[in-house]
Order: sequence, then C-alpha cells, then structure tokens
Amino acid sequence: MKNRSLLYPLSMEIHQAIQEFIIAKNLTVAKLAQESGITRGYLYKILNGEHSPTLYTLDRLAKVLEIPLSEIILFAENDVFFR
Repeated sequence: MKNRSLLYPLSMEIHQAIQEFIIAKNLTVAKLAQESGITRGYLYKILNGEHSPTLYTLDRLAKVLEIPLSEIILFAENDVFFR
C-alpha cells in the first residue's frame, strides 16, 4: 500500500493551514473547538495531522476563523506546491 501522504499531499497540509489561521486570529484551540461545535480532542487530532477533516468541518472552522473556506485550502495548496 502506498503512503497516504503521497496520495493526498494537500490533506497533510490542511492542519498546518488551520494552525496558521489560529495564530493569526489570536484564538485558542479550546475557543475554536467550542465555537465551531467540535470537540477539542478531535480538533487536536486535525491539528496534529492524525485526521483529515471533512469539508463540513472545515467550513465550520472557517466560519469561526472569519475566513472563506477557500482560504484554508489555498493556504494548504500553496504550502504543498512551493516546497
């Protein structure tokens, strides 16, 4: 079986994009989890790259971060292609 990160490189960068937006918006993980309606444990798994969030979850996070969902994807995509 091939390495999942080679098959889905963008999904491996989503967590880094979310981390950058959390820092930029001066939020805590607990606050983002609470306001987006997901558990802190699940958000930590996303941020550690252990889980790939669904588009629905990404949309909920983007709304709390007050950014378009596309910003998260573009940020992650640029990180993948500019390495």
